[in-house]
Amino acid sequence: MERRWRRSLTAAEAAAADEAQRRADHPDDGSRPPYRGKHRK
Repeated sequence: MERRWRRSLTAAEAAAADEAQRRADHPDDGSRPPYRGKHRK
């Protein structure tokens, strides 16, 4: 599932999609800075 679209995506697009997903999982309410990098919480 992930493999399928990640292969046709560039590194930048994959990172943008990853950050978008992380943003959806962890909305920024001001209590903590936006998540960046590969670390997942």
